[in-house]
Order: sequence, then C-alpha cells, then structure tokens
Amino acid sequence: MGNYKTKFGECICGDSKILINDLANNSVDLFITSPPYPLINPKEYGNESQDSYNNWLLEFVKLMIPKLTSTGSIVIDFGTSYLKNKPCYNIYSFELLVRMVKELNLNLCQPFYWYNPSRLPYPSMYVCRRKIRAKDNVNNLWWLSPNENPKANTTKALKPYSKAMKKFFRKKHPKDTSFQKNKGALPSNLLEIANANNKSQYLQACRSLDIKYHPARFPTAFLSSSLLMRTT
Repeated sequence: MGNYKTKFGECICGDSKILINDLANNSVDLFITSPPYPLINPKEYGNESQDSYNNWLLEFVKLMIPKLTSTGSIVIDFGTSYLKNKPCYNIYSFELLVRMVKELNLNLCQPFYWYNPSRLPYPSMYVCRRKIRAKDNVNNLWWLSPNENPKANTTKALKPYSKAMKKFFRKKHPKDTSFQKNKGALPSNLLEIANANNKSQYLQACRSLDIKYHPARFPTAFLSSSLLMRTT
C-alpha cells in the first residue's frame, strides 16, 4: 500500500533509513518499532542474520537519536530467537540493550513485556516435538531515551477498576475519594495483547484488493496500551 493521510496522521512507505534522515532534528516525540527478528530460518520479507543483526539495528537507532525532542523516547520490540541447532536462547536483545546504553548514552526508562496469548508454539521442535521447552509467548520491549525523565504520564493509560476492587474501596474506604479521582488502576509493564485479529481493516483491505498481506503485523492495541503513556 502506498502513502496516504487522514485526520489522525500520515502513512509514508519507503526506505526507513532515508525517511528518518528526512525528518527535522528535535522533531519526534516517539519512535516505536518492531524490526524483523534475527530468526534462524529467514522469513519471506527478509531479516538480518544473527551475526549481523545488532550492528544493523544499531545504525537505525543512531539515526533516531538526533531526531528526538528533548523529552522523546524510543521503544523497540524484540522477539525471541534460539541459537542454531541448540535449545538455548539467543541473547541478542540483551547485548543490544547494553550497547545502546553504553555506546549511545541512552537510558533504559523501563523494560516492558508483551504477552501474546494467541502466539503459536515456538520453536515447534523443542515445544511440540521434543517437549523440552515451554511455549514462548513473551517479547521484550525496551523503552529508551537520552533523557532520564522523558515525557510520560501513567494516568493516560489507566485500566478500569474491577467490580471486586470497587466493592472493596466502598467497604474499606467509604470516605476516601482518591481512588475514584484516579478513575482506574495504574498500568503495569506486562502487556497482554493478542495478535490474532483476522478481521482487521488492514486484512479486509488486502483481501478486497487481492494483494498479499504482511505475515508479521504489529498489533494496533499497542497504541492505546500502557507502553505508550504519552501526553499530547
């Protein structure tokens, strides 16, 4: 799909390295990205090898930093990856985190964890066949910023109180209105977001136009999750 613009924003398709360079310095409040993971078996849309992945992704992060506002943030989603022919994790995301902090002077504001209950068992060899590993349903998400105190506000991502919690407040704190003023529970850094919507607007558009859809879509629920505690 090509470029388009709505009242909510603009979609621009192209080489991200070129597009990032076209942005004005100190103009971006938030970069959020889910780059292709360093999988052993490459996907049809392509991904870097495990050996070159960290250097490759670090170049993108270097381009993002000068484009950030003084209180801007970078959020990166990292999928899990196993070592070739071994039932052991590739620790690339942790190695890259250390490099971004040490080499690029970024601060790890907070790690987030995306729990996807709809994800298929992975890797099937160790989970389904040999049954020596549990299902892998969690991604690491690093929230980074050059600023120690980037723009964020947890009241923008409150979750409704449960009926049981509301009853507890009325019973234990009948005269305390602070909880009602908050209008919800504080968010946690564990995000439970399923990624199995086969009736999304994007998929319906692809079907109507008879074009192939991207097999690794980033769920739009992230945009309203506690990960994006951004003020406007």
